[in-house]
Amino acid sequence: MTYGGRGGGRAERDEASGVCPAGSGGLPGQDKLQGLVNGLYSWSLILVLAALVVAAIAWAWGSHSNHHGAASAGRRGVLLGFGAALLVGMAPQLVNFFYNVGRR
Repeated sequence: MTYGGRGGGRAERDEASGVCPAGSGGLPGQDKLQGLVNGLYSWSLILVLAALVVAAIAWAWGSHSNHHGAASAGRRGVLLGFGAALLVGMAPQLVNFFYNVGRR
């Protein structure tokens, strides 16, 4: 990319150097931070799914073996897992909603 210099000369800058052009609205390293947040979002969904599977197995084992404590703990885990999945899934929309409310 080329940018106009002060004396009319043109200076070239490499995009890989992390220097953002004026007026781009981005910060250096913003793409890496976005990648980290996306990875965290993916891992949280995977962990919630694993928790749901473990809780469902505990619920099934407890109900088939007439162990009421394990069945109720598994049921509670499944309900909490669904709540966590709902919260993780809605997190981007919640952030955008409150961001837009705050800008008014």
